[in-house]
This record gives sequence, structure tokens and C-alpha cells, in this order.
Amino acid sequence: RTAWIVRTGQDSPEFLTAFVESGLGTLKENDVVALLRDQPDQGLKQGWVGTILLELSPGVWEVEFADQGGRTIALAACEASDLLALQLDPAR
Repeated sequence: RTAWIVRTGQDSPEFLTAFVESGLGTLKENDVVALLRDQPDQGLKQGWVGTILLELSPGVWEVEFADQGGRTIALAACEASDLLALQLDPAR
């Protein structure tokens, strides 16, 4: 998959190529993920990129969304179905 993302604090989008990991249960702590749907109740927008911190319950993950300076802008409980695991290094 490829997508245009706009990081918080940036005016212009950047092009991102993501390698989708197929199958259930592929998410794990420290994975970089993209949000697939807006979550207005948590102030989150589709396409935001975050890092999984821990599994709160089966299929529910705590994700940290940060700005370019590394400052946390949101901590959110996200369902696995709302997340896309990104593999930013194709050699991984």
C-alpha cells in the first residue's frame, strides 16, 4: 500500500510506502502503525502514524501518536481493525 500522510506540525504531505503484514495477530509492541479511520472522540485523524506501546486486551492496543519533535500528542486505545502495521524498512 502507498499513501500520502501529513504529520502533525507539517504543512505538506509526504509519500509513504507501507508493506502490509497479513494475517491476524501480527501486531506487537513497538510496531509502527497507521490509523485507518478517524476517531473523533479521541481527536485522532485517519492516516496518523503512531507506535504500539502495549496490548490492553485481545485486539485492543495502546498507541502513542507523537509530533516530529517526539512529544506525545495522544495516547489512545485502538482496535486492531483500525490499525495498519507499517514496515518502513523493506529489508526487515
